Amino acid sequence: MSLGEYKKKRGNTLFARDELKALFDVGSDANMEDGEEGEETSSSKRDDPSVESRPRYTEGWTTVQRHQGHSLAPARSGTDLNRRPSHRADYMLDQCLEAGESLSDVVDALAPGSRSPTPWKDEISELRDDVARLTASEASLRGEVDLRLKDERLCNQASHERNTAFENHRWLRLDHADAARQLVVTNIALEQSSQADAVLEQRCRRLDKSLADTHKVSRQDRECFKADIASYAAQIRQLREYLDRIDRQSSVSSGAGSLIFEWFTKRT
Repeated sequence: MSLGEYKKKRGNTLFARDELKALFDVGSDANMEDGEEGEETSSSKRDDPSVESRPRYTEGWTTVQRHQGHSLAPARSGTDLNRRPSHRADYMLDQCLEAGESLSDVVDALAPGSRSPTPWKDEISELRDDVARLTASEASLRGEVDLRLKDERLCNQASHERNTAFENHRWLRLDHADAARQLVVTNIALEQSSQADAVLEQRCRRLDKSLADTHKVSRQDRECFKADIASYAAQIRQLREYLDRIDRQSSVSSGAGSLIFEWFTKRT
């Protein structure tokens, strides 16, 4: 049952309670006026337009029969107490009448021993079922609200993590850009160093070639120098031998000077 239907049933119940109270008021007025004023009061009532405008007892009884379907004779005994505040004798009855929320509550307050009609019991059971269904719906809605709040918390957490990941990604992109710039600078430096290495390698090759030529020339010069030294040593040895021979022959002849001169002349 929807909330609108529940309110509609609730309004119908309150309307039935008001009609029952009006019926009790009309019945009490009729009894008082019949007992105290008699014929003259009855004629004055018929002449009074306000009395004619009120609903008759039989019409009210027909209305109540349409709502409850059984006699309200046990409840008529409490109409005088409900009508006249000066003769009130039961405070709890007044409280029950004021606190009654349905026609069944009013009838039970006026006639505690009477049983509620079957339609009212059905209506009460239906209302209880509606309350149970509404309670279950409220519990399910509360569960849905809890789930929605949990989803919102998870969404907020996911959004925070996404923002954090986005910031980390941005910083990583900046670091990658810096590393890329440094890599470009390093590649340029490596290219320049490779070019310098190539120049130095060419220079080293030229130096190696010139060094090899120098070694070759030095070897040739050393060989020549060795040959010259060997020939010079042979000449010195011959000169020594010759001088020794001259020293030995000096005592024999005095022409040693002329012989030495001839020998040096031949060598030159």
